[in-house]
Amino acid sequence: MFVTFEGIDGSGKSTCINKIKEYINNKYDANNFVFTREPGGFDLKECEQIRNILLDKNNIIDSMTEMLLYLASRKMHVERLIKPALENKKIVFCDRFYDSSIAYQGNGRSLGMQKVENMNLEALNNFKPDFTFYFKINLETSINRMKSNNRNFDRLENEDKIFFQKVIEGYDYLSKKEKRFIVIDANQSIDQVFDDVINELEKNVFSMLK
Repeated sequence: MFVTFEGIDGSGKSTCINKIKEYINNKYDANNFVFTREPGGFDLKECEQIRNILLDKNNIIDSMTEMLLYLASRKMHVERLIKPALENKKIVFCDRFYDSSIAYQGNGRSLGMQKVENMNLEALNNFKPDFTFYFKINLETSINRMKSNNRNFDRLENEDKIFFQKVIEGYDYLSKKEKRFIVIDANQSIDQVFDDVINELEKNVFSMLK
């Protein structure tokens, strides 16, 4: 089973994934799971090199090139890590997947959501997640959280409010269009968000292990 996690920066998505890892280590056999991310893939050198290009705030990249770089990394990621793990009966959790491209490049960059979706599905031979957790959060809460972290923003995080509002609208559209989406209220505390996610995982994913 392939499970993805989506949402704008500051939604608590990555923090929640780390808590899920701890939960699994305490309750299940961690060998049954693979955790990965996009862009990149941790152990995939070429994908990580593309990640560095995409997120370096000193780089100037036009919208279509940006989308194609994400897609190139994703294609390698799927073929070399995700599909082999699924074939070995692993449950794969991925921090971002092609829904990010649809929301960020398709709507945020105005390339067209359907166009970006079609390009991804063609390149990936219609490979899709089984479930997608969407961490839905309002923009102001997201911005406040990111500022409170006192971190250096990458190239995408440095975009303006208009861009991120369009990304949210893209995600909201997908959450209504795709039945695989599980919407989580990310405006709540991280503990409540985590509890909501675990309840859904126990019902839809971890039940496979019992």
